[in-house]
Amino acid sequence: MSGKVFVAEYVLPGHPDKLCDAIADALVEEAGCRERRALCGVEVAVHRASVFVTGRIACRNAETIDVTPIVRSVFGGAGYNSTWYPNPSALKVATDLCLGPLHEGEAEFRRFADDQSIVTGYAVDLPGTNFLQTS
Repeated sequence: MSGKVFVAEYVLPGHPDKLCDAIADALVEEAGCRERRALCGVEVAVHRASVFVTGRIACRNAETIDVTPIVRSVFGGAGYNSTWYPNPSALKVATDLCLGPLHEGEAEFRRFADDQSIVTGYAVDLPGTNFLQTS
C-alpha cells in the first residue's frame, strides 16, 4: 500500500457517543425548522436508560420544543426497541434547557457557534497550524 493512511474513529449508531450526537443534531434541526438562524448550544449525556439534555436553544417558539419524543425517535432510529435495551418508550429524559427566542444581539454569536466539522489529524503545539497536524 502506498501513500499515507488517515484514520478516523467510527462507532455504530447505538453507541452512546453517537446517540448523544444524533440527539443534539435532531434538536438543532428542529430549531432550524422554526427559525433559519436558530442558535443552539446543546449538550447530551446518556447513561443506561437515562438521557440528560442541557444547554440553550434560541429560536421562534423554542419553548414548545418537546424534547422527549425527539430523544425517543433517535433511540428508535438507532435500533433500540422492546428486545434491545433500552426500549425508547421507557427512557427517562431529564432536561435543563434555556428555551426561548433569540435575544437582542444574540444572533451575532452565530459565527462563533457554527463549529461542527469533521477533522482527521491530531492536536499539536503549533499556532501556525491552528494547533492541528493533519499529516
